[in-house]
Amino acid sequence: MRQQLAFQAHDGVAQRKAALLEAAQRQFIGCAIRGTAVDQGIQIGMFDAQGDELPVGRMKVGGQGGAAWDGKNATGGQIISVWRARASTITSMTKAFRLIASTGIHKGDREYQQDQVALISHQRHNGCVLGVIADGMGGRSGGRKASDQVMMTARQLFERYSPDTDDPVAMLKSMVEEAHIVIRLTAIAAEQEPHSTIAAFLINPRGDCHWVHAGDSRIYHFQGARMVSRTSDHSYVQALVDRGELTEAEANNHPHSNILVGCLGTESDPPITTHVIPQLQPGDVLMACSDGVWHYFSPTELGSVVDSLSPREATEFLIEKARSRARGGGDNLSLAIVKIEALVEEKKVPRLAPVEAGRP
Repeated sequence: MRQQLAFQAHDGVAQRKAALLEAAQRQFIGCAIRGTAVDQGIQIGMFDAQGDELPVGRMKVGGQGGAAWDGKNATGGQIISVWRARASTITSMTKAFRLIASTGIHKGDREYQQDQVALISHQRHNGCVLGVIADGMGGRSGGRKASDQVMMTARQLFERYSPDTDDPVAMLKSMVEEAHIVIRLTAIAAEQEPHSTIAAFLINPRGDCHWVHAGDSRIYHFQGARMVSRTSDHSYVQALVDRGELTEAEANNHPHSNILVGCLGTESDPPITTHVIPQLQPGDVLMACSDGVWHYFSPTELGSVVDSLSPREATEFLIEKARSRARGGGDNLSLAIVKIEALVEEKKVPRLAPVEAGRP
């Protein structure tokens, strides 16, 4: 059983939080595409954007057309539920490209699901997309209540957000602060004191991307297979790595790798770390995931997978591989992958000039 510890700032005493889990429903990409989770199954959502080019300097991805559901059996008999939504093109500067995305969630070897993942397109602003991962902690219902509050707060603030007038960093910081306050209030009625991590990224219509995180859920930025950057965990072992006392590989196998020094719902204010990507480019991949996923992979492995596979294929592969490597002791798993690809223009077949009458 995975156990997480959240340090209380006033006395530095770690509070042990059992990560029992709860099955859940998910909502995906800005419209009510819902499905009930199946025990020991994978839920995957996919978003494929393609369409017409926009004026220079603009980036667009919007929802249009229909959405369809289909299901199939994955290797090992696990159930995979897949959603598809058609949408319009993304363009940046003079080059048109498309955004392809997938979300996945699995309860692992836990009895209940406390992770939550969402990928949402803005209803009023085409090209504005929010991805959020929340990993709840705090007993059977406490952790799920905490991650629910993260998602509810994220959706409410994103709905009111305007990329034309609002500060994206301020909005993301407010998301963390307000979710933290609500979780603290929820603790009064919870079975155990609820806590949650958060990792959220925001893609604006201009093509700039901003992210925020608190805890040990991560966001990775890849260019092809190369990792450009990732979030730095608010954890005890990450502090040891930062001081040069541990390597990344040693930290992954450290006995105290689940000790958090900051997250949402503690008595102290949560850490808020932000990052900006000035302009997304074709070949860029964003991946947000809980520690139930990243714990089992090196950055090199993750980069290779997201570069060589489609987001949906990468989501399925990473979940199934993490399940295999966990050997029956895996945590909840959740991830969202967004990939930017260049659109290949179709070659136009030249028209034959009409032959005038009387000429050969």
